[in-house]
Amino acid sequence: MINSKFLFDKVNEYYSKKAAERSFSAFLSEDELSNVKGYNEAKYAYKAAVYDKEKALYLGDEKTAAKKQAEAEELKKTLDKITSSIPEKKPVYECEICKDTGKTDNGYCKCFKDRLLTEAYGFLDVKRPTLKSFKEDTLSSVNKTELLKSKLIKYADEFSDGKKNLILFGPAGTGKSFYAQCVTERLEKNGFTPLFLTAFELNDIATGAFEKSPAEKIITDEILSTCDLLVIDDLGSEPIYNKITVENLLEIISRRTKENKPILITTNLTTEEILTKYGERVFSRITGKNTAILQLNGKDLRKQ
Repeated sequence: MINSKFLFDKVNEYYSKKAAERSFSAFLSEDELSNVKGYNEAKYAYKAAVYDKEKALYLGDEKTAAKKQAEAEELKKTLDKITSSIPEKKPVYECEICKDTGKTDNGYCKCFKDRLLTEAYGFLDVKRPTLKSFKEDTLSSVNKTELLKSKLIKYADEFSDGKKNLILFGPAGTGKSFYAQCVTERLEKNGFTPLFLTAFELNDIATGAFEKSPAEKIITDEILSTCDLLVIDDLGSEPIYNKITVENLLEIISRRTKENKPILITTNLTTEEILTKYGERVFSRITGKNTAILQLNGKDLRKQ
């Protein structure tokens, strides 16, 4: 799970507000109370007694004021009795699993992790993608990738820290991004915090870190280093800024390796082109023994 105190505090603040709203919403509104038998009569009689008491005090009639004070106190008891006898409204929860607390007996709820992801995308200033699902798959039968699809489903369903990296190779339009989104979506549903970024977005985030404050850079590093799976979609499409792009990518990969967190990469490049474009250090880290390489072949489905 993404490990960032800043983001955790933001999400916990959200659940604290939900608790306050829930507590407040348990009480009936004035409109709802007005429908309770005897409430309106007691309320207006109480207000009249208070008014008469204040009027008597203004006129110096202490005897009448004392009498009206006693009446007001009795009417207040009647009001309290009426309202206390009304059962609290049943709260409506956004998440029935954790009752909008963000936690269950087994740890953090899926809704907490989902909000953590929303905060992460927001902090990185990247629009959270609308992910595809394996249920929407119409590609595997066309591209004869049923076996690949089953491997990806197994990868997501058996996911854990230390899982192998994945690279999806293949020509443009063969479904690499689609399947990467499917894996991401399945992991989210399974209660993980995967982050789906295009190579262009990741490059912008990494190069823009130089303009951030030290605190902001730490949070950015925490998000990119500790999300359960970092998906880099379409590696090779991003611009190369001298050696900065390569060094940034190398640093991200190294940090994730240290955290024992895997990466999923999709690319149109061949292994030779990756070596040429990014150099030996990046190449060895993303194509080493801890990486599963899957090839997608077939026609460009976008042209059909």
